[in-house]
Amino acid sequence: MIQNAVKKLTEHKDLSYNEVVECMREIMEGRADDLAISDFLLALKMKGESVDELKAMFDVMNEFSIKIRPIVNGRLIDTCGTGGDKIKTFNISTASAFIASAAGVNVAKHGNRSMSGVCGSADALEYFGYNLNTEPEDVKRCIEELGIGFMFAPKFHPAMKNVANARKQLGVRTTFNILGPLSNPANVNAQIVGVSDPALIDKVVTLLQRIGREEAMVFHANDGLDELSNTCINQIAWLKNGTINKFVLNAKSFKIGIAEPADLSVMSKEESVEQTFRVLNGTANEKRTGAVLLNAAASLIVANKADSFEDAIELSKKAMHGGGAYKKLKALIKSCGDVSVLEGLEKRWQNS
Repeated sequence: MIQNAVKKLTEHKDLSYNEVVECMREIMEGRADDLAISDFLLALKMKGESVDELKAMFDVMNEFSIKIRPIVNGRLIDTCGTGGDKIKTFNISTASAFIASAAGVNVAKHGNRSMSGVCGSADALEYFGYNLNTEPEDVKRCIEELGIGFMFAPKFHPAMKNVANARKQLGVRTTFNILGPLSNPANVNAQIVGVSDPALIDKVVTLLQRIGREEAMVFHANDGLDELSNTCINQIAWLKNGTINKFVLNAKSFKIGIAEPADLSVMSKEESVEQTFRVLNGTANEKRTGAVLLNAAASLIVANKADSFEDAIELSKKAMHGGGAYKKLKALIKSCGDVSVLEGLEKRWQNS
């Protein structure tokens, strides 16, 4: 099937939903070799993925994933970016997830090691002492009891090991870089997603609508970030009540620190983790804090905790400056990791 699909794709013809499902099942079940997978992914990338094709791939990824269904009051959300931006920032979306949780949002954070940046969410949390091999039931318990949990993508998507070699050999971004952040194993009902390519905004928000998200924001910063940025204008598509609306957001409209791209960039994993730590414990500078507050605010809005960015930013500030965000991080590490690692970092960084 994959060979026929590749031929059709190279003729710039869209595949049907069922054709993609059949190809994806071959891949997820380990019946396709690396060359066939590479050809399929590259042909799909060159043609450009349709929403139907993305939906079919998402459905099969979901079918083969390990799922959890946390029982919570209110919405369950995720915060993530698709990666691929040129500015190697610290872990903005990870920090914003803990601030949102401290503000009363239920967060099922789904992430992986870095694919394009300096430090992915999994890299950062592992550095803090989190056990990436935490069992699904323990993640579910953390979400229910602490208001936040972390799902390491390879743990919850074991069938994705069948595409690892092909993706590595291709060395370019593929459809899986789009689908990964959307394939949350906890079936969140609201989400914020950053994209580094503005052409993806419409595709991603439409896909989120098709897969049943109640509310979502998909955004791209004009500085190239796959986050909301406090350096520039942000383009946003907002899915709410079944309708998608578009608008632009200027960070200068709010009472937060305004930055230049260089203010948000880091050179190493350790620097990224340290800056994430400092944002959460309230010792980061206003420029880095501003970027995180903007993204945390979007999380609060889609979680129905605030109606506007102004209100959501103020709630996020209270969660951060009151120590709640850092307490959430520490509680998560204590529950699913080695808290002595985080305490060692406290001693090192709080005295510097």
